[in-house]
Amino acid sequence: MNQVIISDLNRTPIVQILTWFTLVTSLLAFFTHAGIKFYVFRSLTIESWLVLAALVFCVAQSIAVSLQAHYGFGTPIATLDGYQIESNLKCEYAAMILFIVSLGFSKLAVVAFVHQLTPSELHRRINFGVLAVITLWLVCSVLVAAFECRLPRPWDRTLDRCIDRLTWWNIVSCFNIVTEIAIVALELVITAQLQIRRQRKAAVMTLFSCRLLVLVAAAIQLGFFNRESTDAALKDDLTLGYWRSTICNQIVQCIAIVTTCLPYTKLFMEGFESGLMRLDDLRRRGEHTSKDDSKGVTVRILYEDQQVHLGWNVVHKPLFIYAAAVVLVPTAIRFLLYSFALISLSLSSSIRITGPLIVFLLGFPCRVGDTMASSTTKSGDVELIVTPTQSTNKTDDLALARLGKKAVLKRRFGFLSILGFSCTVLITWEGSLVLFLVGFQNGGPAGVIYGYLTVWVGTVSVFMVLSELVSMAPTSGGQYHWVSMLAPPSSARLLSYISGWLTLCGWLASLGSGAFLTGGLIQGLLMLCQPDTYVPQNWHVTLLYWAIIAFCVFINIAAGWLLPKFEGALLVLHILGFFAILIPLLVLGPQGNAKEIFTTFVNMGGWQSQGLSFCVGIMGSVFAFVGGDGPIHLSEEIHNAQVVVPRSIMTGIAINGSLGFAMILTVLLRMGNLDEVLGENPAFPFMAIFHRAVQSRSGAAVMASIVMVLTISANVGFSASTSRICWAFARDRGLPGWRTLSKVSDRTSIPVYAVAFTSFIACLLALVNIGSTIAFNGVISVAIAGLFSSYLLTSSLLLYRRCTGAILTPSEAFDTDTTFSSTTRDGMSRTVWGPWRLPGAIGIANNVFACAYLSFVFFFSFWPSFAAVTPANMNWAVLVTSAIAGISAIYYAVWARKTYNGPVIEIDERDLSGRVSVIEQRHELGST
Repeated sequence: MNQVIISDLNRTPIVQILTWFTLVTSLLAFFTHAGIKFYVFRSLTIESWLVLAALVFCVAQSIAVSLQAHYGFGTPIATLDGYQIESNLKCEYAAMILFIVSLGFSKLAVVAFVHQLTPSELHRRINFGVLAVITLWLVCSVLVAAFECRLPRPWDRTLDRCIDRLTWWNIVSCFNIVTEIAIVALELVITAQLQIRRQRKAAVMTLFSCRLLVLVAAAIQLGFFNRESTDAALKDDLTLGYWRSTICNQIVQCIAIVTTCLPYTKLFMEGFESGLMRLDDLRRRGEHTSKDDSKGVTVRILYEDQQVHLGWNVVHKPLFIYAAAVVLVPTAIRFLLYSFALISLSLSSSIRITGPLIVFLLGFPCRVGDTMASSTTKSGDVELIVTPTQSTNKTDDLALARLGKKAVLKRRFGFLSILGFSCTVLITWEGSLVLFLVGFQNGGPAGVIYGYLTVWVGTVSVFMVLSELVSMAPTSGGQYHWVSMLAPPSSARLLSYISGWLTLCGWLASLGSGAFLTGGLIQGLLMLCQPDTYVPQNWHVTLLYWAIIAFCVFINIAAGWLLPKFEGALLVLHILGFFAILIPLLVLGPQGNAKEIFTTFVNMGGWQSQGLSFCVGIMGSVFAFVGGDGPIHLSEEIHNAQVVVPRSIMTGIAINGSLGFAMILTVLLRMGNLDEVLGENPAFPFMAIFHRAVQSRSGAAVMASIVMVLTISANVGFSASTSRICWAFARDRGLPGWRTLSKVSDRTSIPVYAVAFTSFIACLLALVNIGSTIAFNGVISVAIAGLFSSYLLTSSLLLYRRCTGAILTPSEAFDTDTTFSSTTRDGMSRTVWGPWRLPGAIGIANNVFACAYLSFVFFFSFWPSFAAVTPANMNWAVLVTSAIAGISAIYYAVWARKTYNGPVIEIDERDLSGRVSVIEQRHELGST
């Protein structure tokens, strides 16, 4: 197998990795910027087109550098033939010109933004002066770079017919730095004149000062270039000597584009926690849709029919921009700039501002206790009418009240934050790495690929069904609530109770297994870094397990208000970390045979047939998708949960499935000799694959640390979901001690007792691991069986109800003046579809397939990995799951039937005001 090795005489892989990584970062930054601009204004403004031009030249420049590396850049020039040297010089010539043009267009984009940022004529004149200097710098630099050497070979620096490159580049870089200073200074001067509090002013200045990162990177590049050009050992080697300055050029170009996109990307960040007022809500009502808005409008803020300032007594929560088309986009921006935090801004007086600045200003985190309406007036002017209301979440509260529940949890999550939660709880590409060996032992490389695709399709089908259910009844109870809603009255209470226990125990097992695997990962990382000195012990994992649970408790209780932003940051790391691992593996890993990967099956479990082995091995991929219902149990903390939760679940599965499949293919194609990999690290072979690919323990440790951090963070989501299902079940009196477990903190609106209780139970499970790993594995093995049995029960009941036509559409419910109540026992006609559903035969077919897939997974989740069963390799899930179901049934018959009557009705639907208006809103949502 061919493998590229990094050495002092081969820096080509480093150039390739960083070139493609910075290019991906730039692409994500631009898509964020363009997605927000187009979604809000329905068109791109001048700075967007300039950023697009910068990106186009950035892509071309990155391709040129990649080709340059392909032809030997990063290796000694003495080892290259004439064709490689000439091709290398041509690529370098093209890359330099494209770099200058890309950098110039990014500067022009910032200048265009500053022009729209200020109404001051003085500021605009200064800005025109900066524009003139930048334009002159760009034209002159490109012309000199184009004719650096004499024709007809302007690229050939080996001939003694070229300009003094060192002097020329020093001049170019100095003007580059000066123009960056001028741009930042102008932005800071404009900000300094705003009449706002010092803290907010400092925050705004911090945002604009991010552009100084370009200056810093450019200064570092200039330093490397001067060193390389004056060092006798480096300056004559045109391919190996200049690799550091070339990498710095890529970083400068990337940061320039990222910081140019930053002001509008800020709005995307603020979507991680959204309020009731959303620009897409205004557009949906046909208000604020004029294309003239993208060119310039006047904003007047009215309060109780009088013009007022946009003050903090009026606005209390940030605006939310739903931008599903650019789901992958926040990655680069949040990773580079999240530490700068979100910025607050208020206006001291009503001022005239241009269209793009409306979103920039109004998007600052505010706390809104009011709803806003908008109307378009003459000449494209927009008036935002602020009308006080008693609840910012009235619509969501009414939807919850129709289920008989009071709203007691604070709605902190918007689409992006719950999408981050969905992605980071699933952690499919990370889980596929950790559980790689499970599928490989029973299935081989081909079995892993086809098994993953099978599970991905089945998971999509299952969660389409669950999305339909959560759209009908967005409650934290989830499965047990839906079972009570859908089951026949004679068995609804018992089935609901059993479903509640299976769901809760499944999530407790998921929390325990997640903490256990993460503790094992930390142990594996220690073994990777200290292979000769560290001796792993079971009690080490237990202590690490407890530390992880303690971290989860801290985030969920002490820093509960930070959870949406925490999940948003994890979404960034989840996607960026994927590329940080994928690119080095592709560039440095040993090249495998694609045909063998797709055609080789393995049966290490000793099963009678390869097909049976494949079915057993598929459980590894199933476990990588466990936790997809996590957002469902946070439904009562999500804005517009009936729509947002289904969207986040399906989008999360699409993202995770795609990333996971790409990672599996990459690992299989770059893993090298499996026996050697297993010999180095039999517990976590992916760490050995990293080590063998990058040929460095430090590099492998960094890559493994990304996986470790994400798995630690995933446990925060496990803890949140587990505590919410515990709280919801206790609220409906399904658990012993329900009076305490159902309490919610008045200060934080967090079910503190439920978080503490579930964490305590998870910590008790860890004690089992000290005495017997076999017994502990038996306990946590219920994660798949418990959750999938609850999915199967609800899916089967939904299939029965939809086949009998017992679920009404919103329009049918409106015509019959019927409201929705999950606790109705007087017939099945009271159940109403939510806004998210698969209609007609398509829905039935998907439901049938989901039930078949769940039955398949549920059956094989009890099978051991090896045909020769011993107590050590036995799968005890069948015993534990049966015990849970049996104990819950017995406890119900003996005691719980006296207290548990299904979901408790806290609000009678007959007492609700605006009952018909709620149905009308459902009707409207159902038609969109």
